[in-house]
Amino acid sequence: MEQAKVLVIEPSGLYQQIIEQQIEAHNLEAVICTNSNEALALFDNNQFQLICCANELEQMKGVELVAKLREKAGGTVPILLVTTSDHKEIINNAFSQGVTEVIQRQSIVEIQYYLKELVTEDLLSESPIGNILLVEDSRPIAELIKTVLVEKSHTVQIVTSGEEALEQLNSEAVFDLVITDILLEGKMMGIALIREIRASPPPLDLLPILAISGLDNVDQRIEALKQGATDFIAKPVNFDELVVRVRNLIRSKRLYDKVVAQEQQLRTMVVTDPLTGLYNRHYLSDVGMKRVNEARRHSQQLSLVILDLDHFKGINDTYGHVVGDKVLKCVGACLKQACRKEDFAVRVGGEEFILVLPHCHYENAVNKAEVIRQELLELKPEGIVITASFGVAGLDPQDKSQNFSHVFQMADRAVYYSKENGRNQVTCAHSLEIDNN
Repeated sequence: MEQAKVLVIEPSGLYQQIIEQQIEAHNLEAVICTNSNEALALFDNNQFQLICCANELEQMKGVELVAKLREKAGGTVPILLVTTSDHKEIINNAFSQGVTEVIQRQSIVEIQYYLKELVTEDLLSESPIGNILLVEDSRPIAELIKTVLVEKSHTVQIVTSGEEALEQLNSEAVFDLVITDILLEGKMMGIALIREIRASPPPLDLLPILAISGLDNVDQRIEALKQGATDFIAKPVNFDELVVRVRNLIRSKRLYDKVVAQEQQLRTMVVTDPLTGLYNRHYLSDVGMKRVNEARRHSQQLSLVILDLDHFKGINDTYGHVVGDKVLKCVGACLKQACRKEDFAVRVGGEEFILVLPHCHYENAVNKAEVIRQELLELKPEGIVITASFGVAGLDPQDKSQNFSHVFQMADRAVYYSKENGRNQVTCAHSLEIDNN
């Protein structure tokens, strides 16, 4: 990526070196000149992200040069004026001409705050551009706003009413920002649209909203913010201001999305077995019990399948734990493939696994276990023939006294029976004359 450029207009060789060192320390490019004519010529042939201008220049005062540069640069490029004067009149004049900040020469290190901001913007500029939904009933204004934002690499979709906006937001399209006028076509005004978006299910409820209005009404602005607008801008729109507000809102959304993704990753790690990618005991104890309770409450079928790999210790002893881990990974992939959307597979620990099968009668669970047993025989990870002993048990929907622990114990006893009677087989707890109470 091309380095951000900083234009430095400074006649003093000493201060040139001081400023240049700060700029290069932030991995930015310094372009240095000593007078206004050079500065104007450089600006016409380069794109600068920051301007640092001394007020004490030979051909014209820095404040006068700033006024010319501001006219060329627009409102988005920060311009810093470096001066030895602290007279309020001079400072006020500087701000009126478009200076972003006045920095005293003895405090020249303060430009580093703007340099850090440039570095941050460079990093964020690598993020994908924003997809914006623009709700504006004036086509000429909408097209003008779209042109400005498209020039900044955003994509913009225009609709003219709140009803159309909600239709787009509830479609498969994904937006990073909504910009809406307060007065719209149709029955739904901008305030109502904002309220509807905030009442939507996640993640739509947190979508940034920039409200726009040409009405000089403070109460309306307050009401838009109260209903959930993230920001507000008045008509006629200052396009430099619009660009900055849009950038900030999309940046905030990206940062929030990143935090949410990290939180989700952490939650997944807590309930996932790192070796096989299956769920772990924590997930089973939480969600497994919930599934059983749901099945009891709605009088639905639910089955558990427990499988224990046969002679797995021998595999570790003969081939080593690295090969043993590869075997477990292959078994995990096989079980995950066997699951329907509502099923889930768990590695309980070591070589023991559980399948939780909602809406599944135990007879169907037995058939499923038999299919998996055959698939494991054919799997032969690392050329090793593996077998497993299975135990199956089902919840009796009519018996409200049954819980997860009860069904688990039944399936566990069935696994023990399989192992005691030759291994590599499926045993259904309901076919055994064992005490399941």
